[in-house]
Amino acid sequence: MPTRIFPSRLEIESVGSTSAQEIAVLNSTRQASMRSDKINVKTNNSKIMIVPSASTNDSIQVDEKRGDVFDNPLSTGRSTVVDCFMSIRMLVIALSLSLLFITCLIIWISSVVVINQGVSIDISIISIISWLTFVVMSILTLLTIPIIHYFTLKRPLQRITLQLFKMKKMKFEDIEKMPTLIAEFIPFFSLFWEFNKVMKEIRPFIPESLFSMEDDDLEKEQDRLAEEHREKQLIEMRKLVTQRKQVSKTSLVSSFVEMSSVGGHSHKSKVSQATTSMTSNHQQKVSLELGLSSYVATVLVIQFRNFDGRSYPISTDLLGVFTMLYQKVQSVSKQFRGRATIVTPKIIMVSFENGRSFEKGALMCAVHLKKQMEAVNSQLKDQVKLPELDYGIGVSRSECLVGNIGTSQVKYFSLIGECSSNALKLASLNATLRTKILTDESMTNALLSDFISRPVHFSKRNSVLGEDIAFDLDGKTTQKIIELIGEDKVNDDEWLYELQQKEDSQKYVNFEEAFEMLLSSSINREMLRKSLNIIGDYVEKDSKDLVSKLLHNHLSTLLNLRDEELRERMKSFCLEDYHIDLKLEPTFVL
Repeated sequence: MPTRIFPSRLEIESVGSTSAQEIAVLNSTRQASMRSDKINVKTNNSKIMIVPSASTNDSIQVDEKRGDVFDNPLSTGRSTVVDCFMSIRMLVIALSLSLLFITCLIIWISSVVVINQGVSIDISIISIISWLTFVVMSILTLLTIPIIHYFTLKRPLQRITLQLFKMKKMKFEDIEKMPTLIAEFIPFFSLFWEFNKVMKEIRPFIPESLFSMEDDDLEKEQDRLAEEHREKQLIEMRKLVTQRKQVSKTSLVSSFVEMSSVGGHSHKSKVSQATTSMTSNHQQKVSLELGLSSYVATVLVIQFRNFDGRSYPISTDLLGVFTMLYQKVQSVSKQFRGRATIVTPKIIMVSFENGRSFEKGALMCAVHLKKQMEAVNSQLKDQVKLPELDYGIGVSRSECLVGNIGTSQVKYFSLIGECSSNALKLASLNATLRTKILTDESMTNALLSDFISRPVHFSKRNSVLGEDIAFDLDGKTTQKIIELIGEDKVNDDEWLYELQQKEDSQKYVNFEEAFEMLLSSSINREMLRKSLNIIGDYVEKDSKDLVSKLLHNHLSTLLNLRDEELRERMKSFCLEDYHIDLKLEPTFVL
């Protein structure tokens, strides 16, 4: 009966931008898979079963060999005689015998010299010889023992300490193998090297935010010192201004007002600092211990809708494409201090719960991920001849619980809150609206600067499972959905991209004005018609703009309502009222 084995792992080293090396690796892997033994691939929806005729005896033998290494952890792999001679014990014995031999030699030489001189040996002569031998041997011992101690104990321990320090910094690639001849250190160094190999495999599963904790502490200390310096400068400036003012009896009122304004400014500053300390997560640390902590977190969810066996029937293609995708996501999320987590092969979540301006960082991460996905799709289509990925990105923000759940042996990172569920819902809506990045009202403040966006529609404040989501207590049952188009600022070498961004920023100015009319509490049929006319112009200019087309069609159904009915209807106006499919059936999630 044929044995089931897993497909070989495709390793792609580069994690930056799309390169020709990735194409070569992916192509060679596909060709090798096609030339291999006959493999029965059965696809049923998104499930793939591989039944090759190869045997796994080689891998079992390798595992048995690896197991033999750990059967006796004190073994050096050498003979007992060699270990006996190349040990610290033998070095101590050899040193002791050498010093004893030299002592006897000095006494013998001194005695021979005295006898040859015809001097009678008495107590004084014996005392001189003994003390002279003691002084010479003390000097010789003080010179030899530090040298032997350095090469046998101090140097190996220093090397292993430096390697442990690199391991503490999670720099497993920089750890070097440490050869030694001392029998007592060989098992320890060998086990340490094996442990480093294991940690290299575990490292991708360790949250990236843990690597930057010390950098965050240093940055916080620098910011604190800079803030204190600015406060001192401000106090000195106020003193100078106060000294230059001419105070008179007639200016008593103005001086009082001035002092009040300074006091008010100080009060506002304290209130602002208190508010910042309450809402910021910069002082909090992420831990590997079990437990959940309250954070105001931002979550980015990227959903790959056609990542299944139908689009990629060859197993190595599935593995290669996902490896490439996750490397892109991990690289970009690390750049903006996000924590990437694989929820399912079709859903990757990036959480931002630590550091400053993490809302803006999440939006920047979404824009850069969009660029990377476009590059990957171009690569798949033109060079590898594979189907393009259909993806959507959702970004949302809320207060949630972040931490590790499970047991002391098995821990899982978890984020419990509204933002993760809402981000998945927004990512799924991209399929309906034919957009790439969607966010909601929770990110409004972060969208005000450095980004180009436009409102697209309304959605109910509930999760993909129908759970209620409310960002505040304003009584609204719907929230505004916003499409993130791109950055408002670009690099100097991206002048062509800058031209496109300027065009996009001016393109939807009238659309935003029409959408603002819908948000008015005093909306009437005249305002609705005016808004429809503006949106209709966008439909005529771009027939592929599904956002404008859907919004125009849905608003047109409200023209027959009276003004009072229209205002009441707009409070609950949303996509769900028109039976919009969120693309959340199991094949889109699992």
